[in-house]
Amino acid sequence: MAGFIEEICAAPLPAESTSVNYKSISKQAIKQVLPIIIEQDLTERQRICIEKRFYEGKTQHEIADELLLSQPTVSRHIKTAQEVIRNRLYYCNAALERAEKLIISTMN
Repeated sequence: MAGFIEEICAAPLPAESTSVNYKSISKQAIKQVLPIIIEQDLTERQRICIEKRFYEGKTQHEIADELLLSQPTVSRHIKTAQEVIRNRLYYCNAALERAEKLIISTMN
């Protein structure tokens, strides 16, 4: 999952971001909220495929063999799960951005 977190964190920072620590704070927030998103917002199959792919490091073919699914089906589960995760993290990032602006405005 670390690779997936790194991929998400590599996305460009919001234009309004002014804090030097924004990237670090964002990465820590992602690490905290990601397990919740995986548990609550993914279907069971999506969760299993994501966990096997990113936590266990299995290939799509290995996952397909283990779950008795086709490789394209595993691929679709992973792709859809990643879209759900990115969508939820977008809203988390927006909340962090608003909180940062609030903190900055109270410091001035």
